[in-house]
Parts: sequence; C-alpha cells; structure tokens
Amino acid sequence: MDPKIVIITGLLVSACLTTLLSFYAIRRLSTTAGSGAYIGLLISVTLYTLGYALELSRTTLEGIIFSLRIEYLGLPFIPVFWFLLALRYTGYFQKIPRWLYGGLFCFSLVTLVLHYTNDQHHLFYKSLSINDQGPFPLAAISKGTWYYANIQFTNLCVIAGNILFFWMMLRSVGSLKRQAAAMFLVSLIPWIGNIVYQTGYSPYGIDIIPFTLTLTGPLFAVAMFRFHMFDVVPIARGRVFDIIQDPVIVLDKYNHLADFNRAAANVFKNITPKGIGTRIDDLLIRHPELSLALVDSDNLNQEVQIVESDIHHFFDTRMVSINNSKSRQMGKLVIFHDVTSQRHLLDRLETLATRDDLTGIFNRRHFMDLSREEIARAKRYDHPISVVIMDLDHFKQVNDAHGHQAGDEVLRNFARLLSSCLRSFDILGRYGGEEFALVLPETTPENGLKIAERLRQNLNDHKIPFRDKVLSITASFGLAGISAFQDDIDLDALLYRADQALYRAKGKGRNRVEAD
Repeated sequence: MDPKIVIITGLLVSACLTTLLSFYAIRRLSTTAGSGAYIGLLISVTLYTLGYALELSRTTLEGIIFSLRIEYLGLPFIPVFWFLLALRYTGYFQKIPRWLYGGLFCFSLVTLVLHYTNDQHHLFYKSLSINDQGPFPLAAISKGTWYYANIQFTNLCVIAGNILFFWMMLRSVGSLKRQAAAMFLVSLIPWIGNIVYQTGYSPYGIDIIPFTLTLTGPLFAVAMFRFHMFDVVPIARGRVFDIIQDPVIVLDKYNHLADFNRAAANVFKNITPKGIGTRIDDLLIRHPELSLALVDSDNLNQEVQIVESDIHHFFDTRMVSINNSKSRQMGKLVIFHDVTSQRHLLDRLETLATRDDLTGIFNRRHFMDLSREEIARAKRYDHPISVVIMDLDHFKQVNDAHGHQAGDEVLRNFARLLSSCLRSFDILGRYGGEEFALVLPETTPENGLKIAERLRQNLNDHKIPFRDKVLSITASFGLAGISAFQDDIDLDALLYRADQALYRAKGKGRNRVEAD
C-alpha cells in the first residue's frame, strides 16, 4: 500500500477522533472543570492534523502554502491550551493573573498573523519550497526569526505544563498520586514525537507530532470524564483545601509531609513547600510531643497546645486515615480545629468561678473546697496543719478618708503581699470583706505562728502608694492548728478557733497575732 495514503488516512482518523472528543467535551462543559481548555486543545489539534493531512496530499507549492495556513489556525494555540489545561488540573488557574493569559493568546495571535503575512516581511519563513526527493513531496522551509521565537514559546509552555503535572504528582498521596503520575507520563508523550521528528528519525521525514498529540486526547478524556480528576483535584486542592480555616496537614504512610494548607503554614512556621517529602518529626522539632503523637498514633484525638512566636494556640486534633481501594493505609490527614477562643473562655469562666475579682486570689467558695481537701489529706496521713484568719485594722477609716478606690487598692496590695510570702501549696482566699483566710499544710501551730508573725510584720512595714498619697495599714491575725489529727477536728472547727483567736487579737489592741 502507498505509504502516503496510509499516513494521510491515519491523520484523518486522528482528526475525526479529536473532533468526536471535542463534541463530547462540549456536552460536559458545564459540569466538568477544565473542559474549556481541553476543548480548545482538541480543536487546535484537529486543525493542525487536518491541515497536515491536506499538506501531504498536495503536490504544488501553492497547495502546500494553503495547507500550512489551515495548520496554523490551530498550531500556535496548542501550547497555550496545553498550559491552561495543566493549570486547571493542578488548581493554580485562579492564582495566575488574567493579563498573563491575555499575553499568551496575544503571542499566538501574532504568530498566526506573521505566518499569514510572511510574504511581506519573511519573519516566519525566509524561504519556502518543495522537497520532492522522498516518496512524496514535503515542504522545505528556511526558518525565520519569529519561527525560532515561536519554537521557544511552545517549548516553554509545554515544559511549564510538564512541571505542573510533575508537581501535582509529588504533592498527591494514595490513589491520587498514582493518577497524577499517569497524567505526568501522558504529558510527556508529545515530547516523544518532537524528539523523533527533530532528530530526523521519523519515517519519510514526516511530522509525527500530530499523532502524539492525538494520543494524549483520549487519555486526558479518561482522566476528566471517567475518574473526574479535573472535578476533584482543582476544586478540593485549589479552592477548598486552602480556604479551610483549620490547619490541615497530609502525611504519607512513612510520615513524610505530603501536603498542607495555608492555615497550617501560618501556625507551623517550619512547614513550607520545601518541606514536602520531609519527615514530620523533623519539621515539628519544636513540638516534640505533637510530632511523637503524629508519628506513633493512627487515631490522634486530643487537645494540643502549640506556641509559635510567643502566641499560644489550642487545637482539638483529629486524624483520618487515607486508604486505597484495598483498604491499605496510604497516609493520614490531620485536622487541627482551633479552640483557642473557647479555651480562653473556659479559663475566664474558671477564673470567675474560683477567683476573687478584685484581689485575684481564691474566692471563699473555692478556698473552702480546696481547704476541705487539704484537711482530709492531713487527717488521712496524720500530718500537721494550721489555719490563719486575718482582718485589716480600721479598714472602714481608709474608705471614709480616701474613698472606696483607695480601699480597693489596699485590698489588692495586701493580697499581693501575702501571695509573695507564701509557699506554692499554701491556700489563700478572701474570706469576706476585708477578711482573708490561709491554710498552711504540713505546718505545726508553732511554725504557723512564726509565719503569721512574719506576715504581720511585712504588712506593718509595707507602704501603699495611692495617687499622691502613701497609705499604711495593719492587720490582726488569729491562728489555729494541730500537730496530730483528732477525729472531731474539721475545717469548720479550725476556722472557728482561728476566728476566736482573731477576736482576742483585736481586743488586745490589733496589729498582733494570737493563737488559740
């Protein structure tokens, strides 16, 4: 059979295939992301293929020139639609400025115009003739300046698309990784035809690039319309994943970072695109407990605290396993739900429930609860314990002479002074008004008396600045304690005894310590 007929027939079949795929894609235009770029690519390939089939069928220079003009209705736009298709697939389409798209199409339009007007300037072809030394005539061209510029433009667009497909393959996990790898391999097919043609190994010297481009069409169609990759990947990755306010990271089965969203990058400063493929415990070295939990656990559900740039974040974490079709784990998705505001609210509510609003020490109810627990512990282990009640002397005179704001400042100062002189396990609370109560665990009455006397002396020497004045105040102390526990002793009994001692201190002139 005549090889010329075989080649032309193959080209026509290819053109029919891309045409059918175009019609099918047009029907799915409104339901499948990326269809517009795919349709543009198919139409461009169809025009290129039909024009080349017509070129091979011609025997005159005028016929070849006419065929080339049909080819160039599609050929200059193939690299642009190729690049747009890659952008759609990887989810970067919305991130590219619109002026860049306009610039790409303008370049292709300039190529088309220069090709059609080549006789006036010869920027595209320096010369054009027929090579009839083979089994059938072929166009023999001498390339002009813009021809080389168009080749570089085409190569850049195609390479950019290859890089995007390759980048998507690296960022994907599980079954999506295999699909992305297939897409990357498909994107390399046109290079096979280009290399064979440019190195002179194509049969009869014909351009086999139309055939390789046609081959990519059905493969892309399977990805788009059967596996819905263009529906899921760009939307899930480019629009949803990055707008999720909760940090999300994806790990592969070897606990390498596979993906992350913008919120995760904002919280974990070491998580960057350069960290893709790095073990998560190497990236979260500043958070060893979290990284250990991520690596060793397949079901992480706990609250974690993360400190970055001196900012405390609280997160409820949830880990979701990523499995393939055979239920084998391919990775895991970790979602960090920010509960910082809720945690601060709970802390605030706890503070309101347990702390005195003015002085910041325990309020009476919480003081009583903690003290009863401490009394029970002392009774269980037969340990000593002491209780002190303190009352500010002549506090009403402070309010009458200087106002209630001065009284509030005195109370705050007294609470701070007491807190600074006590041990971490001592229990201090505001008992009521200007009265304060103190429980001293592991403290005999003798040692409790020394502590109370030291507190009294510190207050006696303490000066309280208020506006343009310096205030002084004293307090009376009543103490009750036991060295060994008795069955009839409880908190109420100790407080009553300490209160009686306090009244004796006041009766003896105030600013003194009395023990029961």
